[in-house]
Amino acid sequence: MANINYIASAGTGKTYNLIKNVIEKITKENIELKNLLILTFTEKAAAELKEKIAESIKEKISDKNTDLKDKIKLHKQLLFIDSGYIGTFHSVFYRFLRKYPEITKIDLSSQIIDEEEIKDFLYISFEEWIKEDFEKDKDIWLEIANFLEANPKEIKKIFFDLYKNRTKIKISDSNTDLNYQKEKINTQKKELLALEEEVIKQYKENQKFFKKEAEEKIKTVFNQLKRKNLSKLKKGENLVNKKKEKEVPDLYSFFEYFCHKVNNLRNYVRDYNAKLILKKFRDFKEYFQEKKQKEQILDFTDILLKTEELIKNEKVRKQLKDKFKYIFIDEFQDTDMIQAKIIKQISNNNIFVFGDPKQCIYTWRNANLKVYFEFLEENNFEDIVLNTNYRSDKCIVDFHNRLISIKDYLKHIDEKYKVEVNHNKSFENSYIKHFILNTEDKEIQAKLTIKIIQDLIKEGQKYEDIMILFLNNDDIREFKKILDQYNIPNIITADENLFDSEEIKLILNILKYIEYPENRLNLLKILKSPLILADDKTIYEKNLNISNKNLEIINQIISQKNSLTLQQIIDKIFEETDLIEIFSIIDENSIENFNIFKKIYKQKSLEGYSLRDFILYLETSTYPKGNENDKNAVKLFTIHKSKGLESPVIIMPLIDHKPYQIRLGEELYIKKEIPLLNLTKQGAVSKKLKKYKKTLKEEIKNENERLFYVATTRAKEKLIFISGTQNRENSFKNILEKVSNIEKETIDIENILLEKNEDEEQSLKDIEKQLKEIEKKEKQREKIYEKALKQQPFTSVSKIMEEEKEEVVKTSVNQEIATYTGILTHLILENLDFKNFSEKDINKLIQEKQNIIPNKIKKQVVENVKTILERFENSNLHNELKNAEILFKELPFSLYEDGKIIDGRIDIIYKKDGKIIVMDFKTNKYETEEEKQKIIKMYETQKNYYLKAVQKFITKEEVIFKLGLLWKGEVV
Repeated sequence: MANINYIASAGTGKTYNLIKNVIEKITKENIELKNLLILTFTEKAAAELKEKIAESIKEKISDKNTDLKDKIKLHKQLLFIDSGYIGTFHSVFYRFLRKYPEITKIDLSSQIIDEEEIKDFLYISFEEWIKEDFEKDKDIWLEIANFLEANPKEIKKIFFDLYKNRTKIKISDSNTDLNYQKEKINTQKKELLALEEEVIKQYKENQKFFKKEAEEKIKTVFNQLKRKNLSKLKKGENLVNKKKEKEVPDLYSFFEYFCHKVNNLRNYVRDYNAKLILKKFRDFKEYFQEKKQKEQILDFTDILLKTEELIKNEKVRKQLKDKFKYIFIDEFQDTDMIQAKIIKQISNNNIFVFGDPKQCIYTWRNANLKVYFEFLEENNFEDIVLNTNYRSDKCIVDFHNRLISIKDYLKHIDEKYKVEVNHNKSFENSYIKHFILNTEDKEIQAKLTIKIIQDLIKEGQKYEDIMILFLNNDDIREFKKILDQYNIPNIITADENLFDSEEIKLILNILKYIEYPENRLNLLKILKSPLILADDKTIYEKNLNISNKNLEIINQIISQKNSLTLQQIIDKIFEETDLIEIFSIIDENSIENFNIFKKIYKQKSLEGYSLRDFILYLETSTYPKGNENDKNAVKLFTIHKSKGLESPVIIMPLIDHKPYQIRLGEELYIKKEIPLLNLTKQGAVSKKLKKYKKTLKEEIKNENERLFYVATTRAKEKLIFISGTQNRENSFKNILEKVSNIEKETIDIENILLEKNEDEEQSLKDIEKQLKEIEKKEKQREKIYEKALKQQPFTSVSKIMEEEKEEVVKTSVNQEIATYTGILTHLILENLDFKNFSEKDINKLIQEKQNIIPNKIKKQVVENVKTILERFENSNLHNELKNAEILFKELPFSLYEDGKIIDGRIDIIYKKDGKIIVMDFKTNKYETEEEKQKIIKMYETQKNYYLKAVQKFITKEEVIFKLGLLWKGEVV
């Protein structure tokens, strides 16, 4: 038996070969699925593996060439799809821990929490700990506060970063180093101060040989030396003019010696500061580990560390070795040091790994290529190379063959992993293009992206065929705004698990708190959620004892839970808390998610699930989201999120922008103890810094090259790049420029103005078609709402006003013109900068937004809007807004009242003279005071709902309601 390493470049059938091997072990070697360990790195990948293994087993069973004995064997294995050991490293290792509770002390009440949750819990615990520890170690804390400028946020962040990276940091147990360094610091400080007289004398006698700024820098250094805190000590540099060195060699040598002494002292100070932090971190780590144990809390690193500890038990290790006849590891390039150690301990020359070092892009999550290469070398793996690409067109496969053949590309990866790959697919009209703009402007690149999408749609491509890839989420958000402006349907998440949506995770946290009310972390999650929104300071000061209506309702449910079914508990959460109202504001899809969730918990309640059963189900299962609108939409993903996905068209804008940087906050170590880059303003200990910077620079280059490979290998048919003319080091454009035979097209900004339909009749038809689509979707949403909340019909403020409406102002103006005048005016005001705008800005906005107006009334509406906005510019209303702090524009809300959910949208909320003001813009025409008063009275109902909404969701302070009467620019 030998260990097998499948070298699987992107698209070469890695998953197919893994499943093929699994099926062969079952049919040819009579191995049961429960005796195979199959590991991957994400829940999504694990779910897909289970699904594909089940499909393959069913296909084999239905194949007429499969004999009866094999069919019986295979049928039995379907029972082990969910109960077998197929999953992520963390989920499977957690099962190991729970299998041996007498050793691990892990039971059903233990909770696994993610990075954000551990951060919240750590911050609260840190506040409690430091209060006591400060009194015990006041001198050390004063020193720490001194060099970190007494910034509590900075100190907490450092402790969180250290805790997150605790497996990488070696911490000394003694104070010997600290005392030694403190003595060294004092000695060197005295030696430097003793040189002061000589330094100043030499400078005064030889001023003509010094650089201009020499005197000021010498004074600064000595002033800092005389202070207690040396953390800001400036870097020593030779101040003698380099050109004069030969004329005064003794002077140059003296100041070189002085510079060396200053830098030595800086090194000791920074090293000492870092060790001070590490000393306190060691104390806090012990405190925090005890606190987590008491609360039965585990994070993902705990699972790995505890599993590593568990398998040191010889009996356990032997049982696991005997149980698993074969071990399969998917995406092996993402393995970290502890995972590799555990696998080595429980294996017996029976490992199949499937991976590609060219696709290692999770180093920030501890993936380590060095571990990958060393593990394969130390454990005698036989290589099998998969060299046919089943995903992409020939032109894209050829592109990657040329890419990996570039001399200095991926030079940190052995040549055997950079084999040429054959193509298996050919698509019509496939291509690779690079569009080059004469600007780096993100908005222009976004508009060119839209133009490309519009052209692709004309060519017959669907929106769902297109994926746009970015390096960071900030760029995604900026592009999304512009895509939304041009009505390009888009989604920005690859997460399709309903149970991972924020609103369902909150319900899970509420249920966990109801089941385990003594666990403070469950309560903390609810307090920090949108349901309560308590800040850290309040939580700490009140020690979680916060008074809140929603929390009181949950506490009442806790007191009644033993007499309630699962369905009754969750029904009460929905009916009595503000959950629905709050999430209807945060995310329009939340009601649909609640609707799906309602079916699930009712079904599970009928099946006899207890609250504890249901909590476990939510934590360990996946369920697809049901948003139909997401299906035909352009996908906007980070490259990291796109890993494992594919798309007919990949667009990569901004490839000339700043390249990906490994986050320095994560790089807290250099193999041994210290130095911590983010502990002091100056950075790491300088004697190691130069070497470290070189290493880091090389790692950044390598990481960017791997990211580029992953991004571009997602494409099946078309690969499109967009850039400016800049060519930054390590940028994707810099990489792309090295690949031959790429079709380039230079685009002028003027040539990417998005097309406008010149045919007015067609334009009107398109608008009407869109309106019908919107109406259709609205009707579908209303049905979903009614189904989800049987006794909570939806209405809106405007509908209520319609029901109450009396004839207020008779006007000869066509009602349709009046309606569209209001709509267009609101759209302009929503996008207008009240402090700085001109007639040109208004005309530009009108030009952009006027397509919503039917052609037959467009001219009249535009004239009305221009008249209104001309009056607005020099009005009291404009002065009111120009001198105010704008808080929100076009804020949607939902209120639950008298058995109804009431929707509304507030035009603007602002702050002026210390007061919060809600304003609604009105375009009603009026001439007399009597007509004006009728308008004010007409909107009294709207005023009441708007004030209720703002006081409920924004502030408890007094809120003022005003009408902005645009016809005469008045504020009332």
